[in-house]
Amino acid sequence: MGEGMNRILETAAAHAAEYLDGLASRPVAAVASAEELRRRLAKPLPGFLIVPSDLRDRLVAARRAADQHPPVLDQAVLADFIREGHFARHLRRMRTAYRQRLEALVAAVERYCGGALRLRSVQTGLHAVADLDGVDAVRVSAEAHSRGIEATPLAAYSARPARAANGLALGFAAARPDVLRRGADQLAAAIEAARRSS
Repeated sequence: MGEGMNRILETAAAHAAEYLDGLASRPVAAVASAEELRRRLAKPLPGFLIVPSDLRDRLVAARRAADQHPPVLDQAVLADFIREGHFARHLRRMRTAYRQRLEALVAAVERYCGGALRLRSVQTGLHAVADLDGVDAVRVSAEAHSRGIEATPLAAYSARPARAANGLALGFAAARPDVLRRGADQLAAAIEAARRSS
């Protein structure tokens, strides 16, 4: 394993509890989390891997078989990025933004969609699940799409669509609060249109 990767692993292991949400109570040796930084930053940065020690040799062998030339410069930059606290600052900033966006979505759904759409509690993630009453989620999704709103029916994520809950997945992370408010207003119109077409 290259020197850059070793630096990344050492840095990540030293700060795993801070950087890996929900894993703070688990010992670092038991954590296996690939591509965490790549997903969090949505940038073309190399990810990292923290694994139980009994898997290390097998994963190193697999890595070597897959690629003999790891991006050493990228790894060094990433290690410095973590060590200098930039990733921690990014996480704090984004957690605040995501919390504000979720609060805006909750308030907008309550205001515009009334009892027709009920958001489930969101503990983690960047999407909310909303249950629909008295109107088909697939129809609402189609009506929302025609208004420029992405509201995916839960059936789209199910191996058995007919058994899926009648609800929608609503992303909130990429939209500012004002956009979420306008979107909830459009979603309410989509619900009403779907209800009329039933």
